[in-house]
Amino acid sequence: MTTYRLDRRFTLQAIGLTLLIAGIALAVSMMFDNTWVVTALWVFALLLVVRAGLLWFRPPPVARLTADQVTLGGPLTVRPVQIGWKDVQNVSLKDDGRLLLDRGGDTVVVFPLHFVGGRARELTRDIYDRLNEANGYRRFDPSADQ
Repeated sequence: MTTYRLDRRFTLQAIGLTLLIAGIALAVSMMFDNTWVVTALWVFALLLVVRAGLLWFRPPPVARLTADQVTLGGPLTVRPVQIGWKDVQNVSLKDDGRLLLDRGGDTVVVFPLHFVGGRARELTRDIYDRLNEANGYRRFDPSADQ
């Protein structure tokens, strides 16, 4: 399984918001005399700081590729969608950085490649390679879309 994680520019926004909420919780804790309320707010703020640290060191996955399927989306992005490689009818890469996976009929999954940042070309190449492997021949060529 290959995992592609959320680009730092999106992760930093989530970290900033998390730390802002932690700061607000600490500020609100100064308004109470009740030890239990203050302790609860401090524990809440501590948990938020831990979450921010986890986001910094391990951003959430946005694409997971296995031999059988691809899962696109995840926390902080779009709702996750699983697609089997055999279900993909066509794939295309748009100039604005969107990857379109056609599942046949009227179903097209659109995935913004800016979620993976600098690994967008690697993800695209990996998707094409896995589609070709699943179909048993060279069906998709990424150089045709660029």
